[in-house]
Amino acid sequence: MNKIYKREPLVTVYITNHNYGRFLKKAIESVLEQTLQNFELIIIDDGSTDNSNEILQKYEKNKKILIIKQKKKGLIFSNNIALRLSNAKYIIRLDADDWFDKHALEIMYNTHERNKNLSLVFPDYYEVSEDEKVLSLFRRMNIKKVKVLDKPAHGACTMFNKELLVRVGGYSELINCQDGFHIWLKLLKRYKFANINLPLFFYRKHSLSLSNKKEIILKNRSKIFKEHIHNNKIIKNFKDCVAIIPIGGYNLHNNSFLFKKLLGKPLINWVIDTALKTKIIKKIVVVSADNKVINYLKKKYKDKILIFLIEVKTSLPNISVDKNIQIALKLIKKKKISFNYMFLINFRSPFIDKVDFENAFYAIKIFSVHKIVTIVEENSIFYRPSKNGLELLNNNPNLKLERDILFRDTGSFKLVKKNFFNKKNILIGHIALSKKSSYYIETIKDFRLSRYLI
Repeated sequence: MNKIYKREPLVTVYITNHNYGRFLKKAIESVLEQTLQNFELIIIDDGSTDNSNEILQKYEKNKKILIIKQKKKGLIFSNNIALRLSNAKYIIRLDADDWFDKHALEIMYNTHERNKNLSLVFPDYYEVSEDEKVLSLFRRMNIKKVKVLDKPAHGACTMFNKELLVRVGGYSELINCQDGFHIWLKLLKRYKFANINLPLFFYRKHSLSLSNKKEIILKNRSKIFKEHIHNNKIIKNFKDCVAIIPIGGYNLHNNSFLFKKLLGKPLINWVIDTALKTKIIKKIVVVSADNKVINYLKKKYKDKILIFLIEVKTSLPNISVDKNIQIALKLIKKKKISFNYMFLINFRSPFIDKVDFENAFYAIKIFSVHKIVTIVEENSIFYRPSKNGLELLNNNPNLKLERDILFRDTGSFKLVKKNFFNKKNILIGHIALSKKSSYYIETIKDFRLSRYLI
């Protein structure tokens, strides 16, 4: 049963903990030292087997703190427990391995109070090492100037209007991470957001950080997309896409490896087979200037895909692939195939998953953009030419600006609106790919290495 406060708290802070005993005291003390003292603190220990219980015993008599110990049920289940127990107008999570700046609650609370229609407020933050050394300051872009809101706030250290969070159904227990992205989508089209360009929490990066587990993150994002699309009935017609696959031909690009086999299947078949399994693609269209390619595909797929022979001059290496796409669109028009979106797929990315295609389609609808690109984030150090030789792209390596984050286009595929080529002010969204999905075969070495990914 929750504790009774003499006055209703303004903010509920809750800490979720599983075997982070070595960090837990730092997190708790950062809450207790806040300049805004009218808060309640709920600590949910999720089946820890380390020294967490010893740490928590020291805080059991603190009237502001409610400690809950449970068998391991996961982060999302714990989020919903805190949401149900909260007595405050605003609620914020702090992960047990992170900690607050002492002004965090006061600044975020006041931002909410000055802007009554906000659903969430999120700040900048410091990235720190396991031993608490500051690695960098991460500054988010001014959300008022951002047209494509596909970069969510942190699930933790974001202060929510509790009433609005409850109104959209709280947290989905179908996922086990990426709760920030999930809630971001729920609130996106209904309510307003605000960000504060002050670093108000310390995000600890270590070997167990979820940010290091890319595959888990991407799988959960896929679940979130599907749930959001289903619950909000955003898509009326799922079969609203065509897929265009330009294939230059073996006789024009003898390093294309078109018919070289990977696990007994020619490279040319991989993306076609995946696209055929995808429920959102109405028709696959292959254009090629190579008779060998045309004949092979006709024999292999018969009427399952459309196959067009085009002129050699449009498929030379120095010709833009857009030329082939324009030709394909004219041929599709003659077949009277209706569609509103088109995938432009590169056959050199054999490990694309059908979920990647579906996520791109969901993203272009949810974020109302004209184009979706497939990306991987680059964490390398980059330089550019200058009068003094080379200079860092970011002159201060200890300051990470969101606008300076670099993403590499994987080249695997793009999804564009039908009228994309007639648009002037293009809005571009993205989906992140796994290391496997983004793998691109260009050389014989790439081909040999691809076997290890399988």
